[in-house]
Amino acid sequence: MEAGFPPGVVNLLTGPGGKVGAHLVGHRQIDFIAFTGSKEVGLKIWESAGHTAPGQAKPQKVVCEMGGKNCLIVDNGRRSG
Repeated sequence: MEAGFPPGVVNLLTGPGGKVGAHLVGHRQIDFIAFTGSKEVGLKIWESAGHTAPGQAKPQKVVCEMGGKNCLIVDNGRRSG
């Protein structure tokens, strides 16, 4: 709220990952899932997100970073020298 986001845009939900995560991934009002963690859980998310729930307009978008050993460097694209 201090950053100026409207209420409900950014939320923090705590709880056991297996229960909370499974509920969120299977919920028809969740449009996008970003996950960082194990391959086992990431693959379950991909599988679940590939099925639309009753009343869900379209499949969920998913970004999974499984393993955590790869880096991504973002720069302005300019070359020096």
